[in-house]
Amino acid sequence: MKIAIVGCGKKKKERRHKAKNLYNSLYSKLRIRYAEQECDQYRILSAKHGLIKGNKMIEPYDKHIDEVDNLDQELSLGDSILDWKDFWHRENTEVFLLAGQKYVDVIEKRLPDFADVKKPFEQTSGIGEQIQWLKENIEDNQKNLAEVSK
Repeated sequence: MKIAIVGCGKKKKERRHKAKNLYNSLYSKLRIRYAEQECDQYRILSAKHGLIKGNKMIEPYDKHIDEVDNLDQELSLGDSILDWKDFWHRENTEVFLLAGQKYVDVIEKRLPDFADVKKPFEQTSGIGEQIQWLKENIEDNQKNLAEVSK
């Protein structure tokens, strides 16, 4: 079983959308595309809403992780990682953290010890390298990249 936690993005559309469509930077679109393609389930980690499903309808907001006084408390607004009980009883559960380091630090503390945590961006130095990694690791690059660039 593969699960992804995708960090939210700063650039957002101007009206209510499904969370997976609200964040409109190439970086956000690629992370969501990778999660949808490579994982069985994913959640978006929002600085305002906590962990949310990609299909959840939300309004645009202007809140950054640096503005959150207590990220642990803020995360409790959304789904709890431990509420994903269907996944935790399975062997070989992999959790892909597709987020910035501040989010990764908070999420990692909340994961069960037996979760196989994957940090694909760990060896990258910045968003540019992360975008390149995502492009290289998404199947049918040309088709998918054309879709997310719209």
